[in-house]
Amino acid sequence: MPIVEYKFNVSEEGKNIIPGYIVDRGYHYRDSDKTYLGFVLAEADREYWIPDTLAEKSKSDCVTRALAMHSASPFIRDSDGTDVTMSNSEVTSDIENWYDQIIANNS
Repeated sequence: MPIVEYKFNVSEEGKNIIPGYIVDRGYHYRDSDKTYLGFVLAEADREYWIPDTLAEKSKSDCVTRALAMHSASPFIRDSDGTDVTMSNSEVTSDIENWYDQIIANNS
């Protein structure tokens, strides 16, 4: 279950906190539902519980999520000091590369 979509938890003091089971966190925030993408250890590699409602996100799921975000609010990249709207293929490539890198970094 490496890549998951998650939200903050609430501490006893009422503050937003990152769930402790998210070991690599804070990627690709989506304002519409206040979620992030992050990495969790596979069940065989951990000795703690994580919620059953946390669903693994495939590379394809992450691309679909990013393209929906891009459609709602276009992603921008810098091109020699000028902001340029990214194409769908650029967004797809960036997310696929990010996904592969996160998996590699945490394996």
